Amino acid sequence: MAVTVNGYPAVFTPGGAAAGGAFSISELPLTEGKNAITVEAKDRAGNIGTSIINVELDTLAPVIQVSSPVQGAFVNTPRISVTGSVTEINPDGLWVNGNPITLTSGSFSVADFQLTEGSNTITIKAKDKAGNESTATVSLTLDTIAPSVTITAPASGLLTKTPQVAVSGTVTETNLTVSINSVAALVSNQIYSVSSYTLTEGRNTLVATAVDRAGNSGQASVSVTLDSTPPAPPVISPLATPSPTPIVIVSGTAEAGSAISIYTATGQAAAVLVGTVTASTQGSFSLANVTLAEGTTTFTAIATDSVGNTSDTSAPVSVQKDTTPPVITVTSPPNNS
Repeated sequence: MAVTVNGYPAVFTPGGAAAGGAFSISELPLTEGKNAITVEAKDRAGNIGTSIINVELDTLAPVIQVSSPVQGAFVNTPRISVTGSVTEINPDGLWVNGNPITLTSGSFSVADFQLTEGSNTITIKAKDKAGNESTATVSLTLDTIAPSVTITAPASGLLTKTPQVAVSGTVTETNLTVSINSVAALVSNQIYSVSSYTLTEGRNTLVATAVDRAGNSGQASVSVTLDSTPPAPPVISPLATPSPTPIVIVSGTAEAGSAISIYTATGQAAAVLVGTVTASTQGSFSLANVTLAEGTTTFTAIATDSVGNTSDTSAPVSVQKDTTPPVITVTSPPNNS
């Protein structure tokens, strides 16, 4: 009896358990994929028997592709979805961190995968029916702690007449972004800054927002008021003129809390500062004990608010000093008559 397998001679042993004997062949070459194995047996009379079986050679390990999460990701939710696909024509098992997972049409999905705070490693293992195995790992970080933010400048409650201010402060984390009301800040060594932030007239709320790689955010805020509008010119109350006394009180109205500088001028001489007073919360001011020069004295005033804005000069108010008594001449009757 002569036996061949795919044309290769096999070892035939007569009298085996099978009818007529048994055969064997070692190291029959196969190609990747499906193979047909044809066995032919020929006896001494020339009769030939044939049998064909199909086997598949699979030396390729499954290919795993992880769609989510991405390698090196930072997340702030302790439960995530793990998804991906496996390329394999003969799948025989899939495990995520040791737990068996169902593979559906080459895709897999694990909902509510539990992470722990800090570094996490997800290992996906796939196996085919030929025993080939492959693994894929994804490392990611769970960070649920929001960064802490402080604003060191400007001080909250600042009142300024300058439209631009520098904003700076500190954060408790590295690798994050900071913005001041959507204006990006420079961040270095947990210190952030915006060299020139533009204010609008009136009250401004500056909000510093820090966002870390996981999406956690922290905020701090301060209030700053821009007052670049000068006060209205003061109004000096009229003085009785001519004045019979050399000492007068100069009074009037102006912006509440502003500093009122009062000036005098006599004749063609330049105005001279005679005193400064502060307008009351009701907007009134008064400067006492102002000495008049002989003749006509003209008063003007300028208001300066708390941030240094200065008004235009007020309308002048003039007063005439006349302390010379009238000269009386009696024409009749004659003296000593």
